[in-house]
Amino acid sequence: MKTFENLKTTETPSNHTESLQPDAVSQVQKFGDSNDQVESNSFKEACAKKAAADEKMLQIVREEIAELGDKKVAEVEAEKEKIAEQLVGWQKFYKEVFNEELDITNIEIPEKPDGFDRLIVMKEGLTAQSIFEKCEKFFDIRKRINDGEDSEKMSWDEIIKSDRNTKERSYAVWTPDDIEANAEHENISSEDIESGKVPSMTFEERLLLEMSYFLKTGNHLDTKMITLCSGSHFTKDSKIPCVTSFEGNHKVVIIISEFLLSRVNNGNIDVRKVAV
Repeated sequence: MKTFENLKTTETPSNHTESLQPDAVSQVQKFGDSNDQVESNSFKEACAKKAAADEKMLQIVREEIAELGDKKVAEVEAEKEKIAEQLVGWQKFYKEVFNEELDITNIEIPEKPDGFDRLIVMKEGLTAQSIFEKCEKFFDIRKRINDGEDSEKMSWDEIIKSDRNTKERSYAVWTPDDIEANAEHENISSEDIESGKVPSMTFEERLLLEMSYFLKTGNHLDTKMITLCSGSHFTKDSKIPCVTSFEGNHKVVIIISEFLLSRVNNGNIDVRKVAV
């Protein structure tokens, strides 16, 4: 006969089975934890690879930026060198032609637009008449004004007024390095030119450019075009002085005439743009 104690004993196997269940659950949990650890390690490795790839890309970008920076610095230095060469050239020009020293230390160089590669330096004290007289020493240059004989005999300084002058200081302007006038304003009106809407050379700047170019090359500017010096005007009637060269005999002729303004749209007369 089974006693109560015997009954408890006979139930022990059942209890043993139940006591094993937590171990099985634990094994499952450990297996799950192991899988989670593997996934966690894979995620960390993927993140590390991505971080390494990002860092490599950043390094490439840094190097490209540094390269662009170095290139920009090189371009700026090259531009400075070109400006310095032109300034030294003008120093030599004034010494040889005018027997005067050009102090370049205080000359303000304007910002250079693209395509404006020639620097014109106007020395303090230069006037239209002094430049004209110096030109006469090197080539045949004539004054033609349809205002009577009196104007022919007068000094340029008495009959010309310009937007810029060298009374108080030297200055510089940039202009395109063109042999002929720009030929870009076929549709511009004489009113626009006279009002100054198209910034252009003064009469003095154009004469100095002519002399500088001739002494370097032995040739003249504007053998096919006429430069309209809209940075200047005649004091008497506000007409605009023009400069051109007769093709063939290379004679520079200074002219002012109403009919020239009426031929602006024909394309054989134009301004020379400047950056100041």
